[in-house]
Amino acid sequence: LVVRVDDWFTLTLGGLLQARYTVNYRTEPPTDPVTLEREKQVAQGFDAARARADLGIGLTEFVALFMRIGVAAGGDFSFQKAYIDLKWKYFRILAGLFMQPTIAEDLIAPTDLYFFDYSIVDNVYAPGSSKGAMFTYLRERFLINAGVSDGLRTGFSEIRDAANADYAITVRTEYAWGEAGLRGFNTLTARRGTPFGIRLGGALHYQDGGRTQGSLPARIGLGTVDLSMHGSGWSLMLAGVVGQDATDATSSNEAGELVGGGVSLVGGYFVSKNVHLFGRYAVVPKPRIQGALPPAAPDQIIGPPSTFQSFGIGFSYFFIPGRDNAKVSSDFNYFLGRETGSLVPSSPLNSIQPNDTGSQFAWRVQLSGKF
Repeated sequence: LVVRVDDWFTLTLGGLLQARYTVNYRTEPPTDPVTLEREKQVAQGFDAARARADLGIGLTEFVALFMRIGVAAGGDFSFQKAYIDLKWKYFRILAGLFMQPTIAEDLIAPTDLYFFDYSIVDNVYAPGSSKGAMFTYLRERFLINAGVSDGLRTGFSEIRDAANADYAITVRTEYAWGEAGLRGFNTLTARRGTPFGIRLGGALHYQDGGRTQGSLPARIGLGTVDLSMHGSGWSLMLAGVVGQDATDATSSNEAGELVGGGVSLVGGYFVSKNVHLFGRYAVVPKPRIQGALPPAAPDQIIGPPSTFQSFGIGFSYFFIPGRDNAKVSSDFNYFLGRETGSLVPSSPLNSIQPNDTGSQFAWRVQLSGKF
């Protein structure tokens, strides 16, 4: 909804709601070490996975304000974004609380994804929103982002905790080939009639901390690369991430390092005007851990490190032809590996439960709407 008062002032309202039903089944659920009771193999229930409200205020053609409040998987409402947006020709500056531009998948709105949620790779390495400033140079086919912040997920994160830093630097660049340029990759899906296009992107993130109050005594490095392609009714995205967490030795703790990564491949095809089929494979290999586990590492790692994989298929039916505002979807995800030995966190949002051995799967049905 856009309200324009004059040539300068505009008011934009938006929002989304995702309501779903989930069934998760574990072949080998864990046993409580205290009570010696085995957890149930099946977990199921309804949930409001995401609810958000957006407010954008254009003060002039050069200055705008944006705010978002929302809730994910039954949590508390919080500010997920709140920033000042300055624009002039090909240049842009964001200051405040905003999403860090690293992983391509994480830049896509939840209602524009194929599956209900982001991949297990994004679950581990999603940067979330942070407080800082970001400079952008944008042309039709090329962009570069460069910014500073106070660390990963310090403002908002759907799954993992914040990793506060003394300082953090993030750089991302993209280049697109095709008729629509970068504008053609604002969503993952590509409807029939979409012209052929390719986008190549990559990002680097580095942060250090431990010298200011509240920051983690750790160095975190993150590198990503992604290739997206689409044409008439079909689309693909291949992405890879490599990350390193390290901490120095102190009087009470030994030095530690964790090196990990992940790869995801997702694709979809419109078999009709309103029906979209999609599939995904993602893997987070077992991490290499030396010394003590760094403070920013996932805290569920127990026992020997483990590889965690996901295989998924699904479909969506769009109620409004040619529009993404309302749809009903169903997806099936098979997870293979020890969650408690991997980097992948369990969460009601990603429909993954803790398991020490065996495998698990999740079947979901969801109604999604946005305005």
